[in-house]
Amino acid sequence: MNTHIIPEETINEIVCPSCELYFEGIINMNVEQALIVMLKITRFFKFNMDHQMQWHSKYQVRMVNNVEHYKIELSIKDWKDEMDWIQKNSAKQYHICIQDLLLQTLYAMNGLYYRINDRDYNWEEEFNRIFVGMPYGKEFDIAIIRFLLLPLYNATHDTNYQMSIVFP
Repeated sequence: MNTHIIPEETINEIVCPSCELYFEGIINMNVEQALIVMLKITRFFKFNMDHQMQWHSKYQVRMVNNVEHYKIELSIKDWKDEMDWIQKNSAKQYHICIQDLLLQTLYAMNGLYYRINDRDYNWEEEFNRIFVGMPYGKEFDIAIIRFLLLPLYNATHDTNYQMSIVFP
C-alpha cells in the first residue's frame, strides 16, 4: 500500500472555513461529476427515508398502542392535557424531516441556503411526489436529476445544461 501524505497547507485550506456557518462556494466539478455526487447523496437519503417508512409501517400499531398506554399512565385525557405536559416537561422535537435535510445538504454543496422556513408548497409537493413516491431505479434518477439536481447546478454555476433524454 502506498502511503500518501496530505501536506499541512492542504489540510489548512480544507479546515479554514470551519468557523463559517454556511458554505459559500459551489461544487468545483464539471456537470457530470457534480450530478453523480449529488445523485449518490440523494440515493443515500432516499434509502434512509424508505427504511424509516418501512419500519414505521411495520410497527405503527405497536407505537400507537404504546403512546395510548403512556397517556393513560400520565392521566392525559385530551390535547390540553398533552400540551400542558409538554410545556411542563420541556418536550423536545426529535423528528428530523429527511427531505429537508437532503435539500439543505444539496443546496449547501452548491453554495446556496435552502429556505426551510419559507416554504414553496407546490414545489415541495412535486419534490415529494418524486422523492417519496417513486421507487429506486432509472426513472427515479432521471426525474430527480431533471427536477432538482440539474436546475440547482445550472443556477449556481451560471450554466444552462439540459437533458436530451426523452422521459415522461
